[in-house]
Amino acid sequence: MSAEFAGLTEKTAEQLRVLDQSLWHILLIIVGVLISYGLTADQSRQLLCAAQGSPSGETTNTAPLRLFSSLIIFNALIFFFELSEKTAKTHVELSQQDASNQVNFIASGLVLAAGAFRLWDVLCLQPQISKASAVQVCTADVFNFFRFHAKPKYRMIPR
Repeated sequence: MSAEFAGLTEKTAEQLRVLDQSLWHILLIIVGVLISYGLTADQSRQLLCAAQGSPSGETTNTAPLRLFSSLIIFNALIFFFELSEKTAKTHVELSQQDASNQVNFIASGLVLAAGAFRLWDVLCLQPQISKASAVQVCTADVFNFFRFHAKPKYRMIPR
């Protein structure tokens, strides 16, 4: 036991270590979100400059920073998933606490899956989008075409 936890039980010292690690990973999430925020604000500025025809509207490659942001957030999500898995495997006296641990484990798994999809998007899909030609038709384009152009030829309710 380190001098920092002198006089504490092993269980309390372990809980403090977990809390310290949790704080660190929360900080990683905050940094990742702040990077994303900055990139989105820059994207907004670029769009506004381009719409106004301003020469300062040159686009910058944000892919490396988006990837970095996604990776540090994903790293933190893995930590919290593993923590919730460990907690879910620990039996406690209260059945409500057991149920809460299981719900948190499932929620952490879903959040981790969302983070994995985001990382996949940044790594695989977004680079393909930037390389795609303007003629490429995506699912959203097809959906929008039918939504706006396939209107009924007659009205059900007369005016």
